[in-house]
Order: sequence, then C-alpha cells, then structure tokens
Amino acid sequence: MGRYSGEILKTQKSYQTKGLKSGGKSLPATSAAPYDPNETQLIADAQRFALLEHSSYKQTESQKDRSLADMRNELSAVSANCGTLLDDETLTETATSSLEQERRALIDWRVKVLRREADLNAYKKLNGITEEADYPANKVAPFAWLVPMVAIETALNTVFYENANGLLGGAVVALGVSTLNIGFAFLTGCLFRYKNLQRPANKAIGYLSLVAAALIAIYCNALFAAFRSEYSLLEDPSDLKQGSEAFMTASAAAAKVFFLELPATDLQSFVLFFVGLGLSILAFWKGMHVDDKHPGYGRKARLLKEAHDAYDDIVERVTAKVKGELEQKRAGIAHAKTYIEKAQANLQQIKTALDVEYRKMQSTLTQVQRDFALVLNAYRQSNVSVRTVSPPVYFAETPNLIESYAAEPDNNLTSVISDMEEEISVLKDAYVVRLTEKLRDITNEGRHILGKTVTAFLDEVDVHAKRRIDEETHTVPKPSLA
Repeated sequence: MGRYSGEILKTQKSYQTKGLKSGGKSLPATSAAPYDPNETQLIADAQRFALLEHSSYKQTESQKDRSLADMRNELSAVSANCGTLLDDETLTETATSSLEQERRALIDWRVKVLRREADLNAYKKLNGITEEADYPANKVAPFAWLVPMVAIETALNTVFYENANGLLGGAVVALGVSTLNIGFAFLTGCLFRYKNLQRPANKAIGYLSLVAAALIAIYCNALFAAFRSEYSLLEDPSDLKQGSEAFMTASAAAAKVFFLELPATDLQSFVLFFVGLGLSILAFWKGMHVDDKHPGYGRKARLLKEAHDAYDDIVERVTAKVKGELEQKRAGIAHAKTYIEKAQANLQQIKTALDVEYRKMQSTLTQVQRDFALVLNAYRQSNVSVRTVSPPVYFAETPNLIESYAAEPDNNLTSVISDMEEEISVLKDAYVVRLTEKLRDITNEGRHILGKTVTAFLDEVDVHAKRRIDEETHTVPKPSLA
C-alpha cells in the first residue's frame, strides 16, 4: 500500500514563507549552484515519499514472487502425483487384504453366534417362548437393591432390638435378622420364575418356592417380632444361654401365627412384624425380576448378543478401514483435480494484483512529483517576488524525482507467470478429464466393495463357520446288524 497522502502539498505555505525570507536576503545568490537548504530539504522529503511508495510495491512483488514459488512447487507435486493417482488400482487389494486379516476372528465369532443361536432357539422351543428376552443391561443391578433394603430394615430393627449394649448391640442382631429375612425372600423370588418353564419339575419348583416364600416370610417375621419381645427382657443380652432360651421361646410363639395368633406382645413387635413382611414381599418381587422371567433365557440371550456384537464390531472395523482408504484416495484425486482447475484463476489473481499495485504506485509517484513541483515553484516564486537581484539559473528547472522509480514491472515475474500459464494449460489438457473419470470409477468401485465384496466375503465366513460346526460335531456310528 502507498504511504503518501498529500503531505508535501500541505507544506506549501510554509515554503512560501521560507521563500520570502530567503529572497529578502537575496538568497540563493545568482551564481549559486543548485540547491539551497530549503530546496534540498523539500527534495529530500519528496524523495523519501517516492522511495516509500516504490518500496511498498517491491514488497508486493516479493510477496507475489513467494506465492508463485509456492504455486510452482505445488504444481510440480500435483503433476508428479497425477500419474500415481491414475495408475493406483490398490483399493480392491486393500479391501481384500483387510478382510482376509480378520477371516479367522470372524469365523470364530460366527461359530459362536450360530452355536448360541441354536442353543437359544432350542431353549425357546422347549419352553414355548415366543417373546424376546427381557433382562437387565447390568447383571449386578438387581442384586444391588438388596443393599438398601437390608440397610433400611437394619436401621429400623436396630431401634427395636436396642438392649443394654445400646444401639450397637441392637444393630448386630438387626443386621442378622434383616439379612436372613431379605435373603430368603429374594432367593425364593428367583426360584418362583421356574413356574414359567415347561417341565413339570420346574413348575413344581416355582410354585413350591412361592409357598415357601409365604411360609418363611410369615414365620420368620413372626419369629423376629416374638424374639424382639423376649430379647428386650434379657438381663444379659450377651449371655448365649439366655439368648438361646429366648430364641426357643420365640420360635414356639412364632409357630402360633399360622393359627392366627400374632406373637406380638407390644406395639414395636407388631410394627416390626408388618415392616419385615412388607420388605419380604418387596425382596420377593425383586427376586422375580433378577433376570428374564424364564430362568436361563436371559443368560443365553445375553451370550448371543455378546457374540453378535463382537462379530459386528469386527465387520464394522474392516468396513471403516475400507471406507477410510476409499476417502483417502478420493480426497487425493479430488485435490489434484481441483487444484489444477483453480490454478489458472489463482495465477490470474496474482497477475492482476501485481498490475493493480504497479498502476497504484505510478499514480502515487505522479502525485508526489506534481505536489513537489507545486511547492517548489511556490517557494521560488515567493523568493523571486521580493529579491532585487536575478535568481539562479537553475530556478527555471524542476528536477524529476520519480524518473528512477517509473520502470516497468519485474520482467522475471512476468516471464514466470507466462511459463506457469502454459504449464497449467498442459496439465489441464493432460489430467483433468482423466482425474474426473478416475474419481467416478473409484467411487463406483468403493460402492461395489462395501456392498457386494464385503457381503460375499461374509457369506464365505458363514459357510466356513457352518462347516466347522459340522466337523466338530461328533456323530456316533450306528451298530451294524448281524
């Protein structure tokens, strides 16, 4: 960018005043050589602005020269790379190699999928199951409910079983009571699911577990309520003999609950019985939902899903690798094609920018020279208007300060641009159409690989997996007839 904005012209009045003062002293002398101090200063200022403007243009030339060098290097790289891109036929080979590397793992997991699927299908048929398995995503989650349930009952029972040792002594007993109560209920809830299986023995287990759950829940909670009453009467709760006698007494009293006699002698025992019974029902219900309602169905379905997921992960990994290779090749071809197509426009931009900057420099230098001449003439006219002797002869001449800066643009850059225009034209004719066709071909090839090639390979994997299962199945030969 130019750095001159009329600064010389702004000094005209100042130089007119200087001219009057110098003329009043008959300076410079008629025989003086050019130039006097005031003129020298004006010339120096004007030359400084002209030099700044010329330097600005030269800086632009240097920038464009670097841009041309970068373009030239890029064009050389693209030109050298085009042949490689057009001759590259490795996409199918890469895809085939990637698939072959995973063949063994795919066959292994496909065998597991087929075996587990057959096992699951047989299980469904044997038990008349038609719906999908319903099981928790986290196998530990159903058991995690036992912790807060035991904690809640322990906290309540701690108060009810408080003894001479305080809450701590009651907490120890309460923890055992709660664990036993919740544990039995949860276990029988798990066993109750066996009623959904087809075999009579399994159904018997399921319904018997329901009966057992009801009997155990009622008896145990009645026992705990009765024992709480007996426990509170002990003189020394730490005495095992007294504790055993209290427990035996409570056991006999708890059995009466089946004759509709609640062994609760106070309000706390009464509350303890129903709170424990409610928690038993809740634990039983949680046990029913520990997994699918058909015992074993959730585990088999989970194993099949695990095999399917592992198999699909390998397929997805191979497919992603092929896609990545495809996109890399497409990107390389597209970049080369786009760069060649845009190179001419980019070169024209550089050429236009140089031309614009050169004309701007010429215009600014002309303005510097014009303003300089106006101020210099104003200075000399003021000087002549007051002096009584003739002015120096050189007053009749105005020096040309921009003559040395008005040369034509750098011929070397012009030559480089011309050569590059020819090179770009040759590259366009040689490669653009072929690169376009290659881009189309490799896209179609990628679709074919991701579609038919991968599908055919997975079909082969399936065949090999079935063959392995068949080979690993041991058949017992029939005995020969006499």
